[in-house]
Amino acid sequence: MTSIQYNIIPYNPLLILIAGGSGSGKSTLSKRLQKQLDTYVAVIDTDCYFREPHEFAELSLGENGNKIGKNYDHPAAVDFELMIDHVFDLQNGVHIPRYEFKYKNLKRIEHDDMIEPSRGYIIVEGIFAAYQEELRKAADHIIFVHASEKIRRERRFKRDREARNIEQKVIERLWERKVLPGHEKYVEPQREYATETVNGEKSLKGFIERFLEKLLCDKD
Repeated sequence: MTSIQYNIIPYNPLLILIAGGSGSGKSTLSKRLQKQLDTYVAVIDTDCYFREPHEFAELSLGENGNKIGKNYDHPAAVDFELMIDHVFDLQNGVHIPRYEFKYKNLKRIEHDDMIEPSRGYIIVEGIFAAYQEELRKAADHIIFVHASEKIRRERRFKRDREARNIEQKVIERLWERKVLPGHEKYVEPQREYATETVNGEKSLKGFIERFLEKLLCDKD
């Protein structure tokens, strides 16, 4: 598969949202699309807009005003207002800060380098990428990556052990109390807004080739 080449750089970036459950394969899809689109794409990871623990104290949910606690599998954990502002900044050709969320100490840090705007495409990827209506309305494509609960569980557990050094008993407790309920209530419903769906358990090659062809048609 070869990267897309343009004779003229497109002027208006298309907005692509990639949503799906934790461990579904959405990050893999995002990275492969990013590689193919090369310098014509800017990428935002919704995880980078997670709130820090002290911010949860100010959040409440529902009519009863219950506090959500420190729960990163709940959409309130994402600073959507800031993230959406940054998406629109990119669409308008404005550089935005590049954030990273450190799971070890639950801190959001800002790097010295910026995310440069792209005249081609903007990808927003994460479990809540298609959760906000304002972002969905602005999107040109919404991709939902799905996988079985068994596969998502295996991938999540492996990542949390190896990449985040979390104890097995903590991983299991998080999965049962937060990840799985959050997926069923907030993540899976995003599938209904998808313009494309893809099975994250299978090879993504065919889907990527078809999707890139569709993007070229969009730019014609």
